[in-house]
Amino acid sequence: MANHAVSEACMKAERALLRVLDGSCRTPIAALARIETPDIFKMDGLVAKPDGSRVIRRSLSGTLSEPERLGTELGEMIKKETPSDFFDM
Repeated sequence: MANHAVSEACMKAERALLRVLDGSCRTPIAALARIETPDIFKMDGLVAKPDGSRVIRRSLSGTLSEPERLGTELGEMIKKETPSDFFDM
């Protein structure tokens, strides 16, 4: 089976963020990791209220060698700013 290392690193970072935020297909959460330079990637994450009235968006950059750490760190940043009732209607 073929594997693209950069795509795998981005996927690991995105999944780590979703894990921290307990993301599901019913939760308005987004994660996007992309390459900035050959060794650095940038990650954006956000959560939104179900009605779209509020969005919390943050970004981080890091090395391709630690994608899960970057995703976890970004997820924790967003989680600290997200009230416990944020996803309630």
